[in-house]
Parts: sequence; C-alpha cells; structure tokens
Amino acid sequence: MALALELRGVEKSFPGVRALAGVSFKVAAGEVHALVGENGAGKSTLIKIASGVLQPDAGEIFLGDELVQLTPSSAKQKGIRVLHQERQIALTRTVADNVVLDAPPRNRFGFVTRAAVHREAQRRLDRVGISLDLDAPAWTLRVAQLQLLELARAVDFDAKCIIMDEPTATLHRDEINQLFKVVRKIRENGIAVIYISHHLNEIKEIADTFTVLRDGHQISDGVVKNVSIPELVTQMFGSDVTLRRET
Repeated sequence: MALALELRGVEKSFPGVRALAGVSFKVAAGEVHALVGENGAGKSTLIKIASGVLQPDAGEIFLGDELVQLTPSSAKQKGIRVLHQERQIALTRTVADNVVLDAPPRNRFGFVTRAAVHREAQRRLDRVGISLDLDAPAWTLRVAQLQLLELARAVDFDAKCIIMDEPTATLHRDEINQLFKVVRKIRENGIAVIYISHHLNEIKEIADTFTVLRDGHQISDGVVKNVSIPELVTQMFGSDVTLRRET
C-alpha cells in the first residue's frame, strides 16, 4: 500500500526533557495504525509534529513521496486531520452547520444557502455511514454522536490521514462499536487512520499495524495480529503489567 504519512528519525527536546529520540513512524493509505505508549511516552509530541503544531529538532516528514515541512495550516491543506479529545463543536448550531463548518458550500454568487448546506452535510454523513438529524442543535447530541459528527467533517476536504486521540475515552461499549464501524468505513475509503489509545483490547480489534513508544524511544512496530496484549504491555512498560478496562 502507498504510504500516506511517514516520519523518519524524528528528534524533539524541551528544557530538561528529550521527548522523542530518533523515532520513525509510518502509516499507509487505507490502514489503521495504533500509536501505543503510557503517558509521557512521546505520543502527543509525535502527533503535534505530524500535524505541524511543533517543528522537529531533527528528522524528516513525508506525505506520500513528498518531503514536507508542516505548519497547522499546511498540514490541514495537505489532508491531515486531528480529532482531539476536546470537542470542537459549535453547540448552538445545527448538525448540518457543524458538518460543513470548515468550508460551507457556496453558490456561484458566493452565498451559502440552507438547501446547499443540507445536501453537502448529508453527502458527508452518508460517505462514512453516519445517521444524524441534520436540523438537531449540536447541544442535543450525545458525546458519541458529537464525535461522529467531527469524523464526518474531517473525512472530507481530500483527507489523507485522520489522527484520533483517545477517541473512546468517554464512550460506552455500544458507542465504541458504532465508532469502529465508522473507522472501518473510513479505512475502506483509502484514508489512513492513526489511532491513539491506552486500551489494548481495542487496538487488537480495530488496528492493522502498531508502533510502541516508551520514554521518547521507538520500542517496536509491526502487525497487530502478530502480537499479543501481554507482549504489548511488556513493550510499553518494560515489565509484565496487567491492564484492565472498566466498562
């Protein structure tokens, strides 16, 4: 598969802290790649570099075959989308308004019409198999529905890679199942997904490949089906630890 995003030998330090030490990371188009590590492992720093929020001290970033230097604006233009744990929703606006919030459709006179907003919002929701009431105010939606709304917004605009930061942190099992259906639909559309989570059972369920970080170092990477949860735990912490998700 063609690579969507690749980081090679990335270094990043802050005063008194070496956050990333020569980390290499890649995700292919149509692949879900899990980024695994405990708090402080370097995941957030790596994602900020991949989305242009931070500049690396050393290393290279490639989008496809193109060597790039990213800013938040250029990363977005080139198809990198980040879904943060904090929702970025206009709660007093409708579902339709929120889905097209970044780039509402305009007619040849430059005007935005309600009918055009509804058509475009429905098209984007249909693309990833999400069913929401277009006229519902966003504040009436459940947390899981707000997350799906953001996904529908992110997938458009020629998205190449969607970064999902702890997407199930506030979801119940049935909501996680719904989210995973949408993630699989995104993968079928040839979009790369970087999936960050502490919950290794979810990674085994949804991800194709993985990278483990520990203390800013790349410990391992590979195919998810070829590694067990106990092996991932050992790689994350350097010792045998049992992890259990409370549901």
